[in-house]
Amino acid sequence: MNQPERPDSTWNDPKGATRRVAPLVLLALMAACGSGSEPDAAAGRGASEPPAYNPDGKGTIDLGGVDPVPGTPGAGLLEVIHPDIEERPLYKEFGDVPFGTDLEWATVLGNTGTAPVVITSAQAACGCTRFMDYTVTDAEGNRPAYPTAFSIDANKDLATVPAGGTILIRMKLMTKFSKPNQRKLALMRLSTDSVARPYLTFEVGFNPTRAFVFAPDRANLLNAPFSSGKSERTKILVDRGGNPGRVLGVLSTPEGIEAELVTETFGGEYVWYVNVTVPPLSPLGPIRGEVILKTTDENGDGEEGRLELPVVALVVPDVVATPNLAMLRAFDRTKGKEFTGRIAALVPGARIKIESAQLDSVNAEKFEVSYEPVKPFDDGRAIEWSYTIKVLPDHPHGFLSGDLVLKLEESFGGLPETAPQNELRIPLSGNARDPEPENS
Repeated sequence: MNQPERPDSTWNDPKGATRRVAPLVLLALMAACGSGSEPDAAAGRGASEPPAYNPDGKGTIDLGGVDPVPGTPGAGLLEVIHPDIEERPLYKEFGDVPFGTDLEWATVLGNTGTAPVVITSAQAACGCTRFMDYTVTDAEGNRPAYPTAFSIDANKDLATVPAGGTILIRMKLMTKFSKPNQRKLALMRLSTDSVARPYLTFEVGFNPTRAFVFAPDRANLLNAPFSSGKSERTKILVDRGGNPGRVLGVLSTPEGIEAELVTETFGGEYVWYVNVTVPPLSPLGPIRGEVILKTTDENGDGEEGRLELPVVALVVPDVVATPNLAMLRAFDRTKGKEFTGRIAALVPGARIKIESAQLDSVNAEKFEVSYEPVKPFDDGRAIEWSYTIKVLPDHPHGFLSGDLVLKLEESFGGLPETAPQNELRIPLSGNARDPEPENS
């Protein structure tokens, strides 16, 4: 097949500058040592046989005139056929696209080398991009009836492109995983066994546009207390550049989430807010989903527009420990160990007081537990309390497990019905190890 002109794409290989130096230095040293008596590498090919392709630095790695033997592994070379931009053959520009659009890019690469090219891996730099499938055509034009999906098996080569053959690669970009109204450059890389061009990094530029955006960009309702629930307000920002679009109402919410659209006017302009709430007495555990809002189009017509606000929530008991696990890890049992944590009341206005603390564990006599309020009020109660678990020296060898039981003067919500309603249990784990032997 005819070889297209090789555009300069050395930007595609950040190691190119380094890999050019070593062969040149080696050749200079050989010349300085009088290595002219060595036969010309090209002479071994025969006078009637054309020399192997010498990379000129445009689109490949300059190997200093040292080429792989034609027809041997590594002598293949993949190049883009009919690129959109000659100077950047591995670049694709989509420009402004509606946010949420799925983009596809199909490009054809030809093997202009003298040996097959093996594609060993395909990697995308972020979750918004992925390689979809490929179709290999040999030099005679033979190809399979259907494309082949890219394999996720890291121990398996993906595809082999014969000399003179081509490969059609399809890539997908999901703009909903990018930030709206912010330009994005997505990267995807192929690794091959080609000596001249081991890596091909595809670049895709796009700007996912949206008439409405949220600030903040999601409703974060983590650590929503069981008894009171939790609310979060998000503002809807609108492109004021002549955009007559309007937000009309709430269309749907995730199960366990309530949402309300608030419309206000300021200076003759509409201002919208979304109040997202986890109701009191919600089941414990995580909640994920999207609040779907109904909008007009960008011209202010109809009501078919949709606006999605991501929601992340976690319903927890009214009093929680931070961290939620007292992890002592491995420690020298002859020296002991200390661990400090906190507990906090999450219900607005609530104050708590620790009445007692005990360790429910084997060898409990080898522990000491203390606690104190953080910024206490006059009645001795506080919103937060700190506690310290101290493992005494010479603790028996082995793994530690158990619970720190903190008994409060007040009951709190979110505990199992069968459990005491004023006890917070904090799991404990660790490993008491013998000291390391000293070097003799």
